[in-house]
Amino acid sequence: MAEVWNDQARWLITTAEALQVSWLWRMSKEKRVLLWEELQPQLHLRELELGGGSGFMETKCPVDDEELAVLCPKGSLHELQRLYLHAANRVTDSGLQVLASARCGAQLTSLTLECE
Repeated sequence: MAEVWNDQARWLITTAEALQVSWLWRMSKEKRVLLWEELQPQLHLRELELGGGSGFMETKCPVDDEELAVLCPKGSLHELQRLYLHAANRVTDSGLQVLASARCGAQLTSLTLECE
């Protein structure tokens, strides 16, 4: 996460990881997919936040439905408690179906969907 919310305002605090997130979003889709394929078997996500295009992170979130399917294969999100999508403009209804087939929802306590 490159920026976090606080109680007084929206996007205020830029974290140390901001530069790495910015680089990740600037990678080609092919390189990110290879990264997701490598990392996915080790992931046990409780929170998933995808976004961009705000504050320090002027870069748009490039993740699309196909890429989301690699990151979140069927059944992989059964432990997900928090889903946050901000300015993830390439995620469509098909991407939301990917999340549903990944079992996103049963344990969800927080859902935020925002567009610019």
